[in-house]
Amino acid sequence: MKAFVLYTVLALLMPSTVLAGNPLGLKEAINLALEKNNLVKAAMHEETAARRETAASRGRYLPRLSLDETASASNAPTRVFMMKLDQGRFTQNDFAIGNLNHPSAHGDFRTLLTLDQPLFDASIIHVAELAEKEEKTSGFALERRRQDVAYMVYSACLDLQKAKGFLKATEQGVTDGREHERLAKVRGEAGVGLKSDELRARTYL
Repeated sequence: MKAFVLYTVLALLMPSTVLAGNPLGLKEAINLALEKNNLVKAAMHEETAARRETAASRGRYLPRLSLDETASASNAPTRVFMMKLDQGRFTQNDFAIGNLNHPSAHGDFRTLLTLDQPLFDASIIHVAELAEKEEKTSGFALERRRQDVAYMVYSACLDLQKAKGFLKATEQGVTDGREHERLAKVRGEAGVGLKSDELRARTYL
């Protein structure tokens, strides 16, 4: 049963090679497991994401350029007053009481181009340090996962070799038991052996 489990584990780790019937050494088995194992792949993706997060955190030192466009229309007195004032279209006629209290609808379109350059921001330094630590942690996690998988394959190979040794010893024991049983029968038939010797040999077999 144990040997069956080990064969199954190796077959799942290395299906193409095992099914093809090609001999597989320990080094090849470990390399194949590291290449195919999904846990290792997941750890690699996490390490890549952490590395890109570190690069993105350093990018906060770079200038940021933003473009903003807004359009509005209103007949509210204060809004119309401010829109005309911002546009530089205020006239003497706009000061008339009727026009101030009940202006006609007016529209405004604004385009704003902004350049932000951080000079000093302690939070950027803090975030960058945290991202670097996370990158190191994910790198250690990836290496640990790779070592765990390699150890599992190595342990499975050792158990498999042990199971093969047990199987060989058992087969030899069966061969020896059959020979002992045959000799006991021969001695019994010749009248120089005991029935108990034959029974003992059969029980051992």
